[in-house]
Formats: sequence, structure tokens, C-alpha cells
Amino acid sequence: MSRAKIVKASQESIELAAKYLREGKLVAFPSETVYGLGASANDINAINLLYKAKGRPQTHPLILHIADINDVYKYVIEFSPIAQKLAKSFWPGPMTLILPKSDNVLNDITGNQDSVAIRIPNNPIALELIRQTGNGIVAPSANRFGRISATSAEAVYKELGDNIDLILDNGPSKIGIESTIINLYHKPYFIARPGMLLLSQILSVLSDVEKKEFSDIKNNTSIKVSGNLESHYQPFTPVLIMTEKEIRDFTQSKPDMKFGLISFSRIESNNIVHSIIATKDSNDYAMNLYNRLRTIDESGLNFILIQSLPDSEKWLAIKDRLNKASYKSI
Repeated sequence: MSRAKIVKASQESIELAAKYLREGKLVAFPSETVYGLGASANDINAINLLYKAKGRPQTHPLILHIADINDVYKYVIEFSPIAQKLAKSFWPGPMTLILPKSDNVLNDITGNQDSVAIRIPNNPIALELIRQTGNGIVAPSANRFGRISATSAEAVYKELGDNIDLILDNGPSKIGIESTIINLYHKPYFIARPGMLLLSQILSVLSDVEKKEFSDIKNNTSIKVSGNLESHYQPFTPVLIMTEKEIRDFTQSKPDMKFGLISFSRIESNNIVHSIIATKDSNDYAMNLYNRLRTIDESGLNFILIQSLPDSEKWLAIKDRLNKASYKSI
């Protein structure tokens, strides 16, 4: 396989990308969350190539991307009233629903589970690509398994350029972290992976009776979903999450080390050599998170330090990503 080409998203390049997918090739494409690594959902060989390109275990399920809400019926045996209500409220958008799968879904997609994860991305390039491909596209994040997700075409190229055929460039991802995954496979329902679509927003469109069918905790760990490992989204440089005082004390205790820092205000230390000041806008923080981690990771430092985040629902998904990025750093 030759080195991947980065092409600006256009009608012509989308047609080429769809042709590649129909031929069993791998294409990276933009979405509002992160860039996805796409393969045709009905091509076992292409799906196996995808797992190999990412270094992803084949027991780790993929998310199936579709372009029209009516296409859900091709892939599930039950599309419940709650699922329909959520789909009509939040699709296209950063929401993935776990539903009971039909026989049309390959077991290679689901990790041999009886459920399938489905979403409609809110990106016109992604939607047109799915339509032109003629069937669903499976697409995990376009990066090596367990590493920082890609939110730009350039990041995809660095991660997977030798292993895929084409990268559609549509600029940086607008949301910046992966979709909210909601388990609707069986009751009680719950958020299996937090995202920037919040539980409070989900509940706001449901009746009081429907709300009672939801739990605010993961009450069934037997369902495997994308991004649910304790260690994930990791740079090569160890990540530590600390308060401002802990950052000062830690850097001063290790004068021979060099640090990168993401904080809400400037923290002075002689050995903090790459400092990024973030806003306390959770949407802005999420949009820039992976790019900032990637930039510092490429600086060859000893640690990436992250100032502790605010304690509110808006920051829950970002905390989830950083907790997994920092898992077992020391």
C-alpha cells in the first residue's frame, strides 16, 4: 500500500473516496467529533484491514455510521420508541445508540455481541460519503488503537499514513472528542461512554416515565463499547492530572525533568517548557484537547501535566478522556 494521500473534501474527492470504500479500501474522513477510519460495513476483508491498520483487537466493537434515520431498520431488530425519540432529537449529531442487531450486521463489527452501535454524524462530508458508498460505513477514530484520537487530516496522516489509502480533509473537528454512547440494548438504559451530549440533555426530551428507564451509572459492564478501556486516548508522554499547587511542587521536586502543561492560568516553573493556557469553556477545551496533547507529546518532554478540571456535568466527558489518557502514568 502506498502512502495515503490527503485531499481536500470536494464532490470529486468524495466520489473517489466512496469508490475506494466500495473496492474494499480504507478511507479516513471528517466528522464533527473526530476523524474516522472508514471501511464498508458489508466487506469483511476491509473490516479486517481496518483492525490491522489501527492495531485494534477484533473483540473491540466498531460504530456503524449511516446517513438516514430510516437506514436504522436495516441493521436492528428493534427500534424502540425511546430510541426513535432520541434519534429524532439528536441525529445527525454526536450520539451513538446501542441497539439489538439484525442478521445484516457482521459479527466482525460488533465483537460477536448481539448489539450494534449506530450513529448519524453531523458533517456534510461524512453524510455524502456514506450516501455515495451505498451502505453503512464502520469507523473508529482514525489513529492507532489506544492513542490520541485524530481531529485533523494531518494527525491522521501521522498516525496511519502508511496503512490507509485516502484522507479527506475538512479542517479541524468541531467538537473534538468522541460521541456519547447510550446503551438502549436492555433496561435500565445508561450512558456507556460520556460525550459532549449530556445526560441532562438526553433526559430533557423524554417523558417522566421514559426517564425512569435510565440509570445515571454504568450498571452493566458486560457490553463492550468503543473507548471503554481504562487505558485509552494516550500520548506516548506520561500524563498527570494535578491541582495548581501539586503542579508547582512536582515540577520543583524534579529540576532535571522537562514538562508540558495545560492549565487555566500561567503557572511559573523553570522546567515547564511548553505551556498552553486553556479557557474554562468546556466546548472550547474539548475541541482543542487532542490537538494540544498531540502537540506537547511531539515535544520530547518527560511529563504532560494537566490542571484539574471543574467538577460539573459539562466536563464529565473531558475528564473521562483525560483519566484514561493518564491511566497508570506513574
